[in-house]
Amino acid sequence: LNALHLAAASLDVRATGTIATGGSDLTADLAFGDLSVLGGPYGGSLTGRARLSGTPARATVTLDARGNGLAMGVAEVDNLLKGEATILAEADIAGNTADLRKLAINAASLDAVATGRIDPKGHDLQARLGFRDLRALGGGYRGSLTADAQFRGTPRQGGLTVSANGRGLAIGQAEADRLLAGDTRLAADLTLRDGLVKINTASLANPQLRADLRGTIEGANRRLTVDAAITNLATVLPQFPGRLTL
Repeated sequence: LNALHLAAASLDVRATGTIATGGSDLTADLAFGDLSVLGGPYGGSLTGRARLSGTPARATVTLDARGNGLAMGVAEVDNLLKGEATILAEADIAGNTADLRKLAINAASLDAVATGRIDPKGHDLQARLGFRDLRALGGGYRGSLTADAQFRGTPRQGGLTVSANGRGLAIGQAEADRLLAGDTRLAADLTLRDGLVKINTASLANPQLRADLRGTIEGANRRLTVDAAITNLATVLPQFPGRLTL
């Protein structure tokens, strides 16, 4: 394939390469001028280079792209992707499964790297997230956060674990923000079961506050047990100094 040029109102594709039953090798330069033409909540523009090598049964796909003003209809995610963003991806695809060697997304306030296996029978994905300035989410959010997450299973039967470290966290509520001042450690172990989320364990700890949560699901009944302590209640109620345990 010496040259293939496809031009439309919001899309320009130029591809070259080799197509063969024993293994193809194609490279394409892509330019999406306006992603809103995809419909729904999508927006922004994207340019990049994609490469596919292999056969329909097993192939490797790479993408190196730059976006501007990307949006997918989730307000917080759209805020994080404002401005310029880079996307790097490499995956081995075989049938309905994909071995994600790397997916890296970098934006003004977000660094995200993911690896793992995407399989309808059961995913196994790991991700490291870095939020440099949570003010980008909008609302009253502030501070920075780094997190490691792992998901195994399917959305109906799966498990998610998260460990995170935050600094100067705030959610826009004065009393809560005072409790979250300084460095905060968070962890959660969740189970997804037929549309329900079970909190196996969750914890939050900083100099002002310690909280541990455990959950159970028995039929239609869900129970959450909380064990918490505030080092000095005056942090939120100045007229009531002293330690509070729940």
